[in-house]
Amino acid sequence: MVFPPDRDEASPGRRREALWLALILVLAALLRVWYLAEVVRAPDFTALRQDMEVQDYQARAMLSGNWTPPTPN
Repeated sequence: MVFPPDRDEASPGRRREALWLALILVLAALLRVWYLAEVVRAPDFTALRQDMEVQDYQARAMLSGNWTPPTPN
């Protein structure tokens, strides 16, 4: 099977598009790494601000439609 000559070598336009795509992907990866490096230093990154009891109350309130605060025990 004989292929046209332009299939063997990438045309300059396709090569330029591939370089732009690679540049954009590398910049996106660097931006993501920079963002994660900043977020890791945040105080709420490792510790949740709410305990499980509050999350359980909110889930039950969403299901039942009853948003009254729970009474303390």
